[in-house]
Amino acid sequence: MPLPTPTFPWLDISMDFVLGLPRTKKGRDSIFVVVDRFSKMAHFIPCHKTDDASIVAELFFREIIRLYGRKHVTFEPGDMVWLHLRKDRFPTLRRSKLMPRAAGPFMVLTKINDNAYILDLLAEFGVSTSFNVADLTPYVGEDEELPSRTTSVSKGRMMRTSTTTPTSTPRARASSPTLGPITRARARELNYIMLLKNEGPEE
Repeated sequence: MPLPTPTFPWLDISMDFVLGLPRTKKGRDSIFVVVDRFSKMAHFIPCHKTDDASIVAELFFREIIRLYGRKHVTFEPGDMVWLHLRKDRFPTLRRSKLMPRAAGPFMVLTKINDNAYILDLLAEFGVSTSFNVADLTPYVGEDEELPSRTTSVSKGRMMRTSTTTPTSTPRARASSPTLGPITRARARELNYIMLLKNEGPEE
């Protein structure tokens, strides 16, 4: 009898072990494999062949529960999210291990259902704008502050900037002078640039 089809990521998983591998420097000779049946995402966790159930449980909580938490995450139109750049969908953006694994933040335009959403994605990405919830992470804003500074503008007038980073908006991203994936550092930089543009000189 076939297993029921899962309806949400990391609610239905499979676990297995690969044993008898050459020992690493830390003495690990096996791999604990955990696969999510919904998204087909897999985690390969090094372990020892002699690990008992308590150690395996500790590995499971540290490597799986810590990341996914068994919790149901949904979004609504207007929410900002980070987008996971999967290799199969963004091959040119994941050519190297040093390239960013996520981009954004992007706004949720439409909620198709709890598992699928349409994002306000830049056309330069060249992919469909609909994504599975497993590829999305909530954007909670940047906690870091930018230093205060005074910047000269035309006609010798001065413009002050705020010490906090404003929330990213679609208008700010649309007028951004750069294209491509936006890391957290780039998001802060672009937000700061747009703050300078939008504030204008003092009266």
